[in-house]
Amino acid sequence: MISRNARAIVAAVLGIACIAGVAAQEKPVLSVLDLRINDVSRDEMLGVVDGLTAALFQSGSFVVIDRTARDALLGEIEFSMTAASDQEAQKKMGKQLSADMVVSGSLSRYHDGKYVLSLRLLETSSAKVVGVSEDFFPDFGAMLSSLDKQARELSSNARPARPASIAAARGSPSPRSPAPGAESDGDEFLPSAPLASTPFQFSIWAPMQLFPADTAVRGLRLTLFASSNAALAGVDIGLVNSVSGVMTGVQVGLLGFAGEARVLQLNAILNVARTVRGAQVGVVNIADRCAGFQLGLVNVSGLLKGAQLGLVNVVRYGGAAGFMPILKLAF
Repeated sequence: MISRNARAIVAAVLGIACIAGVAAQEKPVLSVLDLRINDVSRDEMLGVVDGLTAALFQSGSFVVIDRTARDALLGEIEFSMTAASDQEAQKKMGKQLSADMVVSGSLSRYHDGKYVLSLRLLETSSAKVVGVSEDFFPDFGAMLSSLDKQARELSSNARPARPASIAAARGSPSPRSPAPGAESDGDEFLPSAPLASTPFQFSIWAPMQLFPADTAVRGLRLTLFASSNAALAGVDIGLVNSVSGVMTGVQVGLLGFAGEARVLQLNAILNVARTVRGAQVGVVNIADRCAGFQLGLVNVSGLLKGAQLGLVNVVRYGGAAGFMPILKLAF
């Protein structure tokens, strides 16, 4: 059994090492705290904490205190699920760790087996939340595989970005930019290779269209009945509009589908998108993730950061999960 004095010595040495690392590397010190859990085992939670700690370290934006060192540094402070959810307690623990920032949050499993990971980055000097990340996953393995993405989302809020020229001169990427080869937010809808593009597309019924479905449209697409393209930036008008990747601009018709809809989906009967960054307006609006606004009779989103206005508003996961008529807000 290690004595209290020995633990104190170890904690002091680790603390000095962290401070020295900050001075040498000009990076904020960060620690990932244990997460609140709902229908998830403690071992699963600790696996996520360790994976996120590694991903944040690999991002190159922080000096990261690992879980073993964290527990040693906290010493006699009692760490509980209550403390994990209390912002002032998190601030106190961050100062005890000599950390500039701490990551806290929750990990939940829902009745359909999906996992929801909600994270926030807290500045210990002010207890101000400076970054958030929330997503849901079909299984535990998929969640672990996504931790690099969650780390990038959090690290992009850690501090002002260095100018790209300075970052390049130092041989490291800007904290707000992904490392070379890294995927950006929403990258699951971006092609692995550059697409052929056209400023105009006309379709009678896919594949009866001027250019094939793997072409990107950068301008105007007109559709008589139905169309399909890999990406679109501009205006999309037709009866049934489909974009397998990112649709940036305005989509107008009866039925609209997109991998990611940025700006506005305005299809009278049905709007469907994996991710919405903007607004969906129609009788029925469906999204896996919505960061913006849904307006219709029925609005359904897996995760919501924004508002739903309609007769039936449903959020399936996260802190805003549930049904609310008329108006549902989640920020």
